[in-house]
Amino acid sequence: MTIKEAVLKSLEEIKNPIGSYELCEYIMAKSYAEFKGKTPHNTVSAHLTDFIYKNDKRVKRIKKTGGNYLYYLSKFEEEINENIIKIKPVAVTKKESYKERDLHILLSTYLRNIENVFSKTIFHEKSFNKESGQVWTNPDMIGVSFLQLKNKVSQEFFKKLNQKEAFKTIDKLCKMNIEFEKFIEHIEKLMGVQDRFYKPLEKDFESFCDVFFENDDVILKCCKEKSIPFDENVF
Repeated sequence: MTIKEAVLKSLEEIKNPIGSYELCEYIMAKSYAEFKGKTPHNTVSAHLTDFIYKNDKRVKRIKKTGGNYLYYLSKFEEEINENIIKIKPVAVTKKESYKERDLHILLSTYLRNIENVFSKTIFHEKSFNKESGQVWTNPDMIGVSFLQLKNKVSQEFFKKLNQKEAFKTIDKLCKMNIEFEKFIEHIEKLMGVQDRFYKPLEKDFESFCDVFFENDDVILKCCKEKSIPFDENVF
């Protein structure tokens, strides 16, 4: 039996549309033809394409999702078309995925509870006077931790540090984003306030900063609702 005859015989038996690779596997399993080359699948594919290009009415094809073709005998076309109509498309449920900003509250929780850092999310879309071509000019999040500088040497060093190039960047960002500017204003107030007024200002600053979770149960609930991967053993 020639390969061409094997293709026709196999399509006769299979009846349903089938890909060239699967058809070749079927032919070899049935030992309908002997392939002399090392690429039998390519040989079957070439014969099927030959049927189509030579307008051989015995073989037809349909295109499946992904661009590949399925081949069948035209004598089964009516039955195949009826089956295609009956088959309802399977609804593919897209796996939900968390957004990058869903992670901000988890980060702010870690910073506040573990590192004692006050954090604030800075929305870049609310910034103005951006540099040309710079979409991410300002940071996503900023944070501050207030150190108790008891030693005079460390206090003097910090004062000198405040006068360095860093303040040029801070000034620049303040002009671009009002939330960044307010964050810096809160810090300045806290750094210059007397001890008896510190707590009320700190509370005001905390309410301005990002919210954070108080316990693991709330964290777990957030991860489940936002489809954020988590380790069950941690909770």
